[in-house]
Amino acid sequence: MSNFGFGRPKDGLIQMAYTVPDVRKAMAYWTDHMNAGPWYLVENFSGGDPVYRGRPCDALINAALGFAGSMQIELIELANDEPGIQRDAIRSYGYGFHHFGQACTDIEAERARYEALGYANVFHAWMPSGDEVYFMEASGPDGYRLVELISSGPVIDAAFTKMWRSSIDWNGSQPVRPFEELFQ
Repeated sequence: MSNFGFGRPKDGLIQMAYTVPDVRKAMAYWTDHMNAGPWYLVENFSGGDPVYRGRPCDALINAALGFAGSMQIELIELANDEPGIQRDAIRSYGYGFHHFGQACTDIEAERARYEALGYANVFHAWMPSGDEVYFMEASGPDGYRLVELISSGPVIDAAFTKMWRSSIDWNGSQPVRPFEELFQ
């Protein structure tokens, strides 16, 4: 199994995501208390051709991504009140842990594997990089589970590795940066 430039496996867990009521306050908390950052912020984001539970999705989020060690942290704030994977989870379970992000070199095979394990595909979208994501959901006696499958192409590897490198020996300057900076 090969690894991303930031050390995490291209076919394994790379991210932990949290829903938050205010992404800017959450970034400050994670920076001040968890020594995480800097943060790359994208606002009013939906992905390309988003589909939630079989229907086109108009939900928008503000998302901040940063690193704590070699683990990527995603902080997600709702940007509107349309039905979506984050809004509906907040309504059902409150703010807090939302999902694990798993990188996949063969996202369709991994989606099929999760479906065989009893997970349902509840969201799909294309990323500006040309990569795609699926959210796979399951619930049962041991609780609710949500996993984001992230195709691990070369653009994602380069952008996430650049994000991670910016966290190494970070001195606290520019704690919030535009997400687009990762693709320059």
